[in-house]
Amino acid sequence: MSSIASVSIRDHAPSRPLRMVMMLLAVTAAALSGYLTWVTLEGSTAAGCGEGGCRDVLASRWSSWLGIPVSLGGLVVYGSILTALLFTHADEPPRKQRAAWRILLPLAMMALAAAVWFLAIQFVAIGELCVYCLTIHGSGILLAGMILFSAPLGVRADAASRVHIPTGTAALLAGGGLAAFAVVIAGQLLMPPQSTAQLVETRGFTIDATQAATLPSEVAGLPPAPTNPVGGTTTAITTTTTSRIARPERRIYPFDPRTPINTYDEPILGSPDAEHVILEMFDYACVYCRQMHEHLEAARQRYGRQFAVIAIPVPLNRRCNQHVIRTARGHEDSCDLARTALAVWLNRPQDFEAFHHWLFTGDRPRTADEAREHAAKLFGSQQEFDAAFNQHAVTARLVRYADLFDKVGKGVLPKLVLGRYTFNGAAQNPEELFVNIEKVLRIRPAQ
Repeated sequence: MSSIASVSIRDHAPSRPLRMVMMLLAVTAAALSGYLTWVTLEGSTAAGCGEGGCRDVLASRWSSWLGIPVSLGGLVVYGSILTALLFTHADEPPRKQRAAWRILLPLAMMALAAAVWFLAIQFVAIGELCVYCLTIHGSGILLAGMILFSAPLGVRADAASRVHIPTGTAALLAGGGLAAFAVVIAGQLLMPPQSTAQLVETRGFTIDATQAATLPSEVAGLPPAPTNPVGGTTTAITTTTTSRIARPERRIYPFDPRTPINTYDEPILGSPDAEHVILEMFDYACVYCRQMHEHLEAARQRYGRQFAVIAIPVPLNRRCNQHVIRTARGHEDSCDLARTALAVWLNRPQDFEAFHHWLFTGDRPRTADEAREHAAKLFGSQQEFDAAFNQHAVTARLVRYADLFDKVGKGVLPKLVLGRYTFNGAAQNPEELFVNIEKVLRIRPAQ
């Protein structure tokens, strides 16, 4: 009996090095979860995740649960694990140690289940990997294994029994953790997908007629104009003369006074004179952009001529977009698709809108070869199309549009720029887009 009585509580606590490793893993997972939560709520982009990978994962339906970012749940779980680990030290009273382990067991099973579920989602459902998510879930798997290995399970006939948890109780605690995460899985599978799109206020440029004198030299001298209701500035329509041909001009300033947009000199869907102008940034190979295109067309039908849309192709391809870190998977043809569309607009503007819609139709994005073949028919010959495709003006447009994308913070596509507001991501349904358009533009359905 003396040998049994000599067993101390300290003998059953995890070693100091093991506790430090577990706490480091919990800190890592909690910190990254907190960062992703902040990124999601702010509508910004995680560092190094401008395209593909993290962007697609964080913009997917699986990144939220009932409208709540799943990363917030990770922050709570790993933060709780870290707190509980503080009380597993051998010098803590047995009552606190036992309570800590009763908390750690279900949390460890939740972390393990979450890692398996979300890794499967990334590999199977999304087909993209998020390095932040991989780090979080890798830490979670290691942490869960260490907790289960170190947990004081079983019953001892000594003082340490006050710390150890009976096997049956441990099984119930672990099962409770799995059941809790099963609720998360059920919510994601059974509930309607929650939108991850966000309307955020940006640092738009606003000016009224009395401030016209303060505009930079390249803008000064334009006729006074009313303030654009959505935050940009619209000048009155003027004309300039080049080679005796009058060219209409209407400048808006959705970004800053040094970045004018001439509605008569952009690929526009609708009238250049429309009261409101929306800038749509997209990639023809982007799945979410195709979804937004359908919703935006529904909005144009609903609101009639109250707004026009300037189409701004932004390929997520390093070959033609200097602001892209790497070419996203599935976007290998993005540059050629955008070049083809711009070649059609610059040379056959009367065919652009129909060609633009055609690029977004079908069950999958069009290939570069399909787009070139279709465009060549519009030009009448392959030779004429090739000449248009290789124009310097097309290249210059792509560079300019990539710079505009960078000016609004890059990040996810699609983007709708509405004056001092930017709608990031694809609306879940047309109604969500309608609500935001009416909120910002203060318009109602056409009669």
